[in-house]
Amino acid sequence: MSQDPNAYVPGSKPARLKESAKSAWDKLQDFSFSKWCRTVCSKILTSRTAFAQFVRSTLHIERSSLQNPEKVLFPLPIPKPGVFEPRKYGSRARKQKSFDQAFHCTVMALNYLHADFRFVAPEALAKEPSEAQLALLGRLCSGQFSVPGSGRRSTSLVALLADLSDFLTWEGLGGDGYHRGFHGAPGGLREATEVEPDLSKRAEELCPYRSLDASRLKITGEAKWDPQP
Repeated sequence: MSQDPNAYVPGSKPARLKESAKSAWDKLQDFSFSKWCRTVCSKILTSRTAFAQFVRSTLHIERSSLQNPEKVLFPLPIPKPGVFEPRKYGSRARKQKSFDQAFHCTVMALNYLHADFRFVAPEALAKEPSEAQLALLGRLCSGQFSVPGSGRRSTSLVALLADLSDFLTWEGLGGDGYHRGFHGAPGGLREATEVEPDLSKRAEELCPYRSLDASRLKITGEAKWDPQP
């Protein structure tokens, strides 16, 4: 009796699953930051979304002579006017142009999010950036960023932020001062003045500060020292 090559054998994967897995690996694409810069704008503009329409309305805004006040951070003005104008570029200039276009879309995404997913007036985006806005744009497009040194304080901060996030979520609080995220969980801690950390669900490495446990201490030596001084 001949055996079907596609028949299932216990302990092995069906042939169709093997073929689909192999075809998935064969379809892998090489990707890089420069390729992302070249394609992100076109992907946004062809997404048929409200955000795509907003970005399209900002592509050819020209800089005005008006200056943003120092106390205003958002909306961020267009980073560099003219980056979407059709021009001939060399290879190095095309790479810089792709980065500038991707950075433009990133800044517009921040403005769109800050405006609660509404369009920002072109007049506000055309203004000259203030010193604070220039500093922020410089940090956004910088290739370097600073992080705090890893230690017990950083680990404890991560754990406490998780506790605070859970508290805010279950209380139904949101970022809008006039609307709640949802009605909140029954029996919430609405009268609580501080968040109690839940150590029972926390990993060992997220509990750097705790009460003294004598069983975790190890004392060595012969204790030949005078305690009186």
